[in-house]
Amino acid sequence: MGKLFRKIQSKSGETFVEILIAILVVAFGCLLIATMYTSAMNLNLKASKDDDDFYKAMSETEQMFDGEKTGSGNVVMEDQDGKIQEIEIDVYGNEKNSAYKRH
Repeated sequence: MGKLFRKIQSKSGETFVEILIAILVVAFGCLLIATMYTSAMNLNLKASKDDDDFYKAMSETEQMFDGEKTGSGNVVMEDQDGKIQEIEIDVYGNEKNSAYKRH
């Protein structure tokens, strides 16, 4: 504790090496924050695209069974790798609520 108190009351300045190390630490911290921000943006864009794809598929499914809310059919979706998949589903419900089950 006495060493810290003497350092605070000292009139001598910091050395050039200490200043360079402090700048390096701050730069490294800024780099980490920028990397985290970029990663978060990429994850958010991917999640947004996945949500859009999901709601598009759900909309197509609801249009396929317009009027009649019980039955089975196929929904065509594109997966994350760009491959087209055809999924057979069963639909249960009424005009207000619907439930979808993969066949």
